[in-house]
Amino acid sequence: MIRCLRDTDYNVVEQLFEKVFHFSEMTYFIEAWKDRRQSNSIGLWQDDLLIGMAIVCGQKLEFICIDPRHQGQGWGSKVLQNVIENSPSLYLIPIDDPIICKWYEKHGFHLSHTLEMSDYTMRYYVRHPYSTRSITSRPILSQHNKIDNVKYSK
Repeated sequence: MIRCLRDTDYNVVEQLFEKVFHFSEMTYFIEAWKDRRQSNSIGLWQDDLLIGMAIVCGQKLEFICIDPRHQGQGWGSKVLQNVIENSPSLYLIPIDDPIICKWYEKHGFHLSHTLEMSDYTMRYYVRHPYSTRSITSRPILSQHNKIDNVKYSK
């Protein structure tokens, strides 16, 4: 069963978070929990046991995870699809792992831009319910009221 995460779910969500994420992420988790959109932050429950969750803050998917004992069974895709249904426009910053990035791309996310740091690359991914512009020609009115062809890019 998938349902919205309630305030009373904090302890079990925290326990799942600790199983999946590095302890250095705990500060971010606490802030995300406080700032989450309750209607879009969800838990995946199986026999009253939390096996997966997603936390959405505004339009950012902050955290998504599946209990390691239940990974590889499609539960992550199920959780992500539910989040997408409720928040069709999302962005996220995944860990710097090609397998994770490809998984998000499989679910309709596109690389928006990257930020190179000394020992880490931050990749920003976006997902929109509509196709974004690529390089196209589109007529616009210039200052002189004539139509010019202008190149637009993403």
